[in-house]
Order: sequence, then structure tokens, then C-alpha cells
Amino acid sequence: MKALEIRPEIRFDLLPIWEGFIKLHNRRQFGMSPNPISSPAIESHLNMMGYMNPDIRREIYEYIAFLDDVWMGLQLTKPGKK
Repeated sequence: MKALEIRPEIRFDLLPIWEGFIKLHNRRQFGMSPNPISSPAIESHLNMMGYMNPDIRREIYEYIAFLDDVWMGLQLTKPGKK
């Protein structure tokens, strides 16, 4: 499969962020369209993963929220979406 051949490598230090986003994305709520990942869902993920340092929590939270914003934006640009 071509996509798997050209997929980028994710740096080791960014794996927790990517894995968190993927876990939360897979639990995303859908109605007529996909909903953003909620703040409480991100906070719950951080708690379950044991991230207690406020600076680390903030950084991971912001990265996951950013990835979600990008994903949501891409959904709006699909053909037939407004």
C-alpha cells in the first residue's frame, strides 16, 4: 500500500501526543458530522496516563487540541462540505 510506504516517522518524544490523539479520535462522537474532541476527554486521558506535571499536561493538551483542530478543519474542506 503506497500510503504505508511513504508515511512519516514520528519522533519518539512525540509518540505520547500522537497516541493520545489517536485514542481520543477513535472515541470521537459523530452526529450529522464529527464533533471535536472535548476538553474533558483530553483531561481524562491525561489523568489516566498519569501526567501530573502541570507544564507537561498543558503541552500535551495543547498539542492534542491542535491536532484535533487540524483534523476538524480538513473535514470541512472535503468536497461537498460547507
